[in-house]
Amino acid sequence: MSSSSLTASGIREDSPISSQPSSAAILDRKPNASRRNIAWFGWALVLPACSFVLALNIFPALFTIVTSFFRWNFVNKRIPPRFVFLGNYQELLFSEPLLPQAVLNTLFFILGTVSLQVVAGVAIAMLLNQGLRGTRVATALLLIPMAIAPAVIAWLFSILLNEALGPVNYALQALNLSAPPWLSDARWALPTIVLVDAWQWTPFIVIISLAGLRSQPPSVFEAAMLDGANARQRFRYITLPLLRPVLIIAILLRTVDAFKMFDLVYLLTGGGPGTSSQTLSLYGYRLGVVQFDVGRGSTVSTIMLMIAMAFAILFYRAARVRQ
Repeated sequence: MSSSSLTASGIREDSPISSQPSSAAILDRKPNASRRNIAWFGWALVLPACSFVLALNIFPALFTIVTSFFRWNFVNKRIPPRFVFLGNYQELLFSEPLLPQAVLNTLFFILGTVSLQVVAGVAIAMLLNQGLRGTRVATALLLIPMAIAPAVIAWLFSILLNEALGPVNYALQALNLSAPPWLSDARWALPTIVLVDAWQWTPFIVIISLAGLRSQPPSVFEAAMLDGANARQRFRYITLPLLRPVLIIAILLRTVDAFKMFDLVYLLTGGGPGTSSQTLSLYGYRLGVVQFDVGRGSTVSTIMLMIAMAFAILFYRAARVRQ
């Protein structure tokens, strides 16, 4: 018998027929037309959504960045836009006295409202997680402030906090307490806006924290109780670490939203009294829309974009390091 063996199909291994690729291999090497058609069909379905995002988000952002390098004022149409490169940035950062105060007001607003929302939201979520009667009704009622438009909330609180006819000051005076000028005093205007924003968006933290609490395994808490851990220790060493990933996302979303706050500030105080409650977004609005200084208004918007991106990157890295 020959030294060459037979394959399963009866063909010798040293035969030239056995060295040729099989029909299945030949079919695999050929481009699959149906798969390519499916891929093109998928891209065709996604194209309208991508075009929508490109038109409403990416293109305006790029246009704003490009416009920030020009000295462009709509009032004087005889003077065409003039390229100044970083001239607008240099003027705003080193020569504009209102920008530092707007930055400080924005930072105060972010720290104040996000801190209040997180502390109050986690506390309310812990209370609702106890399984008390009426928890479902209370959870549903918490969604009401988030569903109200900011214009309606501003109108509502401008009535409630009115110095002369507001029910809040009337109740304080009935209790022999001093009634502060909530919206007309430079010391109270920005803290009042912080309280109003916290009232509206604390339910957002409550809903997210409540979902995180209900997803925590009860066996861990039972083991901690058997080891003698009290309620404070269980909250510090078990509840908060397990709740941290959810809180990180919630804090990031609320920080970005608070950073671009405009509507409540504009409707409640208009940035006043004076400029005591003027934020970066309102300052950019006044430059670009009120004063028609498109170049410097775009510069403020670009600075806000860079700050928001830097904060998001640092926040994400810090969250990854902790995890």
